[in-house]
Amino acid sequence: MCARKRTVQLIREVTSLPALPTLVQRLLAVLRDPNYTADQVTEVVRSDPALAARVLKLANSPAYGFSRNIETVSRAVVVLGSRSLRSLVTAAGVAQALEKLAGSADFEELWCHAAYTATGAQVLARRAGHPCPEEVFLAGLIHDIGELALAVVRPREYGQIMKRPAVERIEAQRQVLGLTHTRAGSQLLTAWNLPDDLCAVAGNHHSLEATTAPDNRTLSLVALADMLSRVRDLGHEAPPPEAHLIALLKAAGLSRGITAELVREIDLRYLETSRFLHPDSARIQAPFSRPEPRRVALVCTDPVRSLLLHELFAYHGDEVLPFAEYFETPDRADLVVLDPHCLDAKAIDHLAPALARTPDRLAVYGAADLCAGLPADLPTLPVLFNQSDLAGLPSADTHALSSR
Repeated sequence: MCARKRTVQLIREVTSLPALPTLVQRLLAVLRDPNYTADQVTEVVRSDPALAARVLKLANSPAYGFSRNIETVSRAVVVLGSRSLRSLVTAAGVAQALEKLAGSADFEELWCHAAYTATGAQVLARRAGHPCPEEVFLAGLIHDIGELALAVVRPREYGQIMKRPAVERIEAQRQVLGLTHTRAGSQLLTAWNLPDDLCAVAGNHHSLEATTAPDNRTLSLVALADMLSRVRDLGHEAPPPEAHLIALLKAAGLSRGITAELVREIDLRYLETSRFLHPDSARIQAPFSRPEPRRVALVCTDPVRSLLLHELFAYHGDEVLPFAEYFETPDRADLVVLDPHCLDAKAIDHLAPALARTPDRLAVYGAADLCAGLPADLPTLPVLFNQSDLAGLPSADTHALSSR
């Protein structure tokens, strides 16, 4: 079979996967009518007692902060609003469809990544002043649905592709399958008759040009949340280039950057929303905690990069030492992170005595050419790093424990 016919056949199999639940299709049909009423929406929600109970529970959750209990579905429909309800019910239906699609596929990791990206996109949307954060949540939930579709229809080939480094997987999907997960997701959501903007998120969330376009904040927010899932070690995202991260922050309206508080908020809401979508799930991953913080010295003079480094280490439970303290007593540092963007030959000469006392605790931040005078084989921390990245640094934890 030629490559083109193979791709057409794969698209046919993807778009033939089970559709959204009937309940979701009914609700979307009602909401497409410009003259729909709240009573019509209430009737659809009430037709599924389990969904009605979950909608009531969500309406009474701290996330919405209503001053009194919401006791009826009709009242929940009014206070949540039609756009929010459409997104939430569709999200619940997509979650059911994802689970049904999964079959023997490795659903757990895909689900956790989807739920975290959705929650992160919603939190970022609220921070950025997006008019409908719930719609951004739904876009985040379905952004990688093409991954699951490929895993279901081509499990053997997909499994082999997932063994490759993250930066190679999209091109491997194109070469091995003739279809990337972005195109597969867009085709599937189109077949499900979901709105064009959701299909566009599934199809373009890895495109630098599309995600940083000034007129598509929903896509920018989802792509940024997708990147932030790396910090939580959820999913298979490759480390982003620094320039891409900065462009995404600007496009999303979050030029002030990422804070530890923001990522912790995403963690907490991830638990809440996951329980709404899968109330009986045992897969939900609680935020991690670090019993023994590392003492980290940062050699970075750029205020923006230094702030991001401080926030990421704070999120991961580590203590950042004042630079003067490290310079005076280098042995106190369990890890020394050097930012080559801020170093030149003169700075290296100045730091040489301190660095010579901690040669096995050095790491470099970001992808950059090393300065003369630094070892060429230093381990590198990506711009957005996670616990796995930190665990891979030589002797970092060993020093932290042995020095106490």
